[in-house]
Amino acid sequence: MRAKAISILALVFISFFFLGSLIRPDFYQSHDGEAHVARFAAYHEAYSDGQFPARWAGNLNQGFGSPVFIFYYPLPGTVASLIHHLGISFENSFKILIGASFIFSAISFYIWLSISKGVRKDVAFVGALLYGLAPYHFLDIYVRGDVAEMMALAFAPLVFMFIEKLARKPTLTDMLFGAITYALLILSHNALSLMFSVIILFYMVLKHY
Repeated sequence: MRAKAISILALVFISFFFLGSLIRPDFYQSHDGEAHVARFAAYHEAYSDGQFPARWAGNLNQGFGSPVFIFYYPLPGTVASLIHHLGISFENSFKILIGASFIFSAISFYIWLSISKGVRKDVAFVGALLYGLAPYHFLDIYVRGDVAEMMALAFAPLVFMFIEKLARKPTLTDMLFGAITYALLILSHNALSLMFSVIILFYMVLKHY
């Protein structure tokens, strides 16, 4: 247990080392970052107006409004709205979300590998490090600014973890939390979760048969 805690702390420290640009006071430029911030503000306004779930973004589309929330993944905007309630700006809410997702990606991957049969703890640590520092993560953070994909990539390893646990000894608790984790994956990014679903199904068949 102590070795596991040390490994997780090491992953947090190493991951945080690559997030220096997010600490700057100004908002960095990316493909979708500013659009996400605008949608965060629209989510906050929608929830403040009593919409739940949010369906109409009244301050988008040059003030004419937009039904984008019918198709848009809701979890990033919902969490950002909660963070904003603490007095944090939407820009910093974006930075917190995308930075936390980056750190948690390595942690969740390590947790999955550490309970997998036949995987040593040192191998799990290296695997988590490779996953957390994968170039695609940096592309999502600093080029695309895709906070939704980053959140989905953080939740995905936990889905595999619960499949691993259920393959050994099925319990109602693991089934419940596994379903919740899969729901969080879908709510984070619907398109990415659809692609992951094929791999998840294959992994379930592999583990149970």
